Amino acid sequence: MIDQRLIPYYATRALISLLFALWAATAWQTWPGGLLFGALLFVGFLWYAHGGWYRLDLSTPLYPLRRDERGQAIRNQALVAAVAVGGVIFALASILAPALALEVSAGGLALLGAVGGYAAVTIWRFLLG
Repeated sequence: MIDQRLIPYYATRALISLLFALWAATAWQTWPGGLLFGALLFVGFLWYAHGGWYRLDLSTPLYPLRRDERGQAIRNQALVAAVAVGGVIFALASILAPALALEVSAGGLALLGAVGGYAAVTIWRFLLG
């Protein structure tokens, strides 16, 4: 169901998703992949608006999502987890990659782990308590 009050939010997020889809399609040289990326990004924006994670403040129609105290506490916990996971992965990859003669990017693995850790803690805390 479309919330008529959020049409400015939907329009701006659709434009952002389209721009990222175009960027991804040219960077990856595949239009289906770029369009899928843009569609998933837009679904993420919809999930944020309707998932109950944020309260709505319609006095600012282009960015109506606001965190309450619970959301801020969850964000802080997720940031601590992301830094910890990223740091551990970076340290392990920096030590083990040369020892095992692996060609991996320690920074890339750390960033991927940090994003995954942030997402996992955020989703776990919002959904389970």
